[in-house]
Amino acid sequence: MKKKMRVQHAHGHCAAPWARHASLVWIVFGAAGVAVLSAATWTMRARVSVQPAPTTAGGELRQPTAELIGYSRSIRPTPEQEKVKADALSAIPAPCGNGNSLAVRCCGCNLFKSTSGLANHLIAREGADSGRVRQAVLDWLSRTNPGGYSGAACDSKRCERPFREDGCGGMSEARLIL
Repeated sequence: MKKKMRVQHAHGHCAAPWARHASLVWIVFGAAGVAVLSAATWTMRARVSVQPAPTTAGGELRQPTAELIGYSRSIRPTPEQEKVKADALSAIPAPCGNGNSLAVRCCGCNLFKSTSGLANHLIAREGADSGRVRQAVLDWLSRTNPGGYSGAACDSKRCERPFREDGCGGMSEARLIL
């Protein structure tokens, strides 16, 4: 089963493919609906399907979001790694609707920091290429908001709303709005 994540822009709409198979991101749900995303999990080379998060609560996103944001601060890609990151993220429209791709930082929202941290980790610690990074970031975006982003979060003043409500999850790492 394939889905498309659609993002609306002022100049039209862009579609980014989303596939549930073969993602480097380990997001596994147990009977209790708990997401497993630990440092040990990240270092494993196996691939597991990404399961969309339930749309009723954001608690299962708190730990992985905080971990990914931490990677955005703690991992500093080399210039060569930055090129891989830019290649991967330039093909993904920013969910905020500013007309940029995720390769261009327009603000310091928690959604941007989490996608940047994911890319940093995969490139610097896993040696991922741009295709693997792009797919993992698309999977993360689908997990944070299974209904997809409208592409108008900033324009509609949704910076302080949860991901699942087409928001950015807040602007402060200390105050994740999930």
